[in-house]
Amino acid sequence: MPRTAVRSGVIYVPDSEVTLELPPGEYTSFAARGCEWSSSKIALKLERDVPLRVEHTLRRELDTQGFMAADTHLHTLQFS
Repeated sequence: MPRTAVRSGVIYVPDSEVTLELPPGEYTSFAARGCEWSSSKIALKLERDVPLRVEHTLRRELDTQGFMAADTHLHTLQFS
C-alpha cells in the first residue's frame, strides 16, 4: 500500500526519509511532527539533473512527561 498522499501543490510523506522526483523549479519543504515538536521550513531551488538532499531537524519543545498525547481527528477516506 502506498504511504504517500499527493494533492495539488502538496505531497504528504509519513516517513523520516523519502525520495521524490520533481520538475525543476522553486519549492518549499516543510516538516512537522505535531504540537510537541518544532517545525522546519526550507526554501529549495531544483535544477534539472542535479540531485538535492534536504534535511530537516525537529526539536522536542514541550515536555509531556506524565501526560498522554493524541491526535483524535479522523478521516473517512484513505489519505484524505
